[in-house]
Amino acid sequence: MGKQARWKRERRLMPQWQAVRQARQKWVGKVVQFDLGQGDGVQLAKVTSISDEGDVVVECLAGYDRRVPGLVMSLGYVDQVLTLVDAE
Repeated sequence: MGKQARWKRERRLMPQWQAVRQARQKWVGKVVQFDLGQGDGVQLAKVTSISDEGDVVVECLAGYDRRVPGLVMSLGYVDQVLTLVDAE
């Protein structure tokens, strides 16, 4: 029963792993822009990592002395908040 439970758990998590892998390929290391709507305007940043759980870490680029030095968000919000600047 242990093998069957592990197999079911891995099968259930497979779509999440695929989403994380695809997001890493699309976003990690890329320059992005975002506007949080708090009067700071558009900021440029770089996606530095995406955890196995889907937490996205974004650090603002140097020279942007604004209130928001970086962001951490769940994978579900990335397409709503971030816009790719360089699409290499």
